[in-house]
Amino acid sequence: MDNQSPRDEEKKPNLSMEEIRLLITVIAIFVMSFTIQIVKINNDAVAIEFDEIPKKTEISVQTDNIDETENITETKNIARSEKLKVTSKTEEDNPKEEISNVEENISYKKIDEIVEEISPEMDISEPSGISKDDFVLAMEKCDYDKNSVLADNAVLIWENCNERQINEFAIIGIIAIESGWANPEVSELTAEKNNIMSIRDDEGEYKTYYSYSECIEDAIRILDENYLEADGRYATGGNLQDISVVYAEDTNWANRVAECAEMSTRGLKQEDTKILSKEE
Repeated sequence: MDNQSPRDEEKKPNLSMEEIRLLITVIAIFVMSFTIQIVKINNDAVAIEFDEIPKKTEISVQTDNIDETENITETKNIARSEKLKVTSKTEEDNPKEEISNVEENISYKKIDEIVEEISPEMDISEPSGISKDDFVLAMEKCDYDKNSVLADNAVLIWENCNERQINEFAIIGIIAIESGWANPEVSELTAEKNNIMSIRDDEGEYKTYYSYSECIEDAIRILDENYLEADGRYATGGNLQDISVVYAEDTNWANRVAECAEMSTRGLKQEDTKILSKEE
């Protein structure tokens, strides 16, 4: 005989299948939510660890780069010139400052001094001594440069001449008489071949150039290697008179080159020069 009372039977839970499924779903959601929170906490901890690692690595890499930079700087400074020696870490970190100091010790000539030296007998196997700024200014003020060929190529002429140790104004004089100051209306070679210095190839034919700049660079190279080098093919001496013996048929060539070289300086007055003299 069952001793349970009707009241006891009422207290006994009686869940339907739907309620059981709903309860299971709620429990599952709770468990998943709790699990996600744990994973998030772990991920945050891992992220903190990874944040610390790159910082340490970055410091290490930067240190290596600093050492590398110091070594490269020291090598460049020593290779640039025997006069430039690394004496302190500050000098290593500022190679540009060293170059500037060296350039300040260069003494350029006044334009009046340069003009006095221009003659058919002048030695053209060394630069005139004019600064780049003043040479550019001289070409910009040259009234004979009608097409601005000299002004446009002034920097190129100065740099190539100073690299190869050739007088810049000698090059200007040669351009002037060989092409009528680089005027295509005067010179057929200039108009058809961009050849403003009457340069010939090994076959004796006039060379064709892509531009005036290309012609100028090639002419300076040929003048240096074939005429001014001691073992050059046409080496006869370093002044205009010597070069004219094999460079031109005109016996008055050296005089005309010197005259045009002087003419190219007339627009530049002493008071206009940007660098009068480093000695002053």
